[in-house]
Amino acid sequence: MISTVTRWTEEQMEIFFQQYVTTALWSSLDDDGEPLDAVFSVDDFERESEQSLWEDCHDFVVSNWPDLSRLDPGQCGHDFWLSRNGHGTGFWDRGNGAIGDRLHAAAKVYGSVHLWADDNGWVHAE
Repeated sequence: MISTVTRWTEEQMEIFFQQYVTTALWSSLDDDGEPLDAVFSVDDFERESEQSLWEDCHDFVVSNWPDLSRLDPGQCGHDFWLSRNGHGTGFWDRGNGAIGDRLHAAAKVYGSVHLWADDNGWVHAE
């Protein structure tokens, strides 16, 4: 799942992605209103969903590299999830001025993602 197309190292891109899916789990709720991270981990994503999330992350990083290159990869992964899903915080809320505003607007273009878990213990993204 690692690509060298971005200017971050493979390790930095992995940090971005891992923080993105970690944030996705703790900010998403099950049918009883409990955070998904109470039961699931980043290893529980169904393959197609994981690939789709990875592709969004990779595309976002490549498309916004000039601004992202100045910031922490883990924080950016966290903020990408929050901004794209309209959580009321994210890139714009970090004190990064115009960079944060541009990244927040760019993340919104990707639209919201909804996570849910099936009866077999796999997390899906749609």
